[in-house]
Amino acid sequence: MRSTPVDDPRVDEAAEIIERQMIAAVQAGEIDVDGLDDPFINLLDATTFDAAPVMKAIFANLEKRGWKGWTRIERVPADRLDMTPSS
Repeated sequence: MRSTPVDDPRVDEAAEIIERQMIAAVQAGEIDVDGLDDPFINLLDATTFDAAPVMKAIFANLEKRGWKGWTRIERVPADRLDMTPSS
């Protein structure tokens, strides 16, 4: 199986799609992983990055957009909640 290079232009597109899903989940009150402890959250995030190296690039892109965390999403800037999908 061939992996996606981190400089692939689809990385930005994937981050945009994921961000829209994160915004929708926050608005719907569906972000809740409070039952999971920090070491487990860190393990899930690390496993994701190890399984698909391109996820590090997507995650970095999401951090530039103001998102922190993959399994436990944090720091959602209010101005991003009103984002409408680009056409």
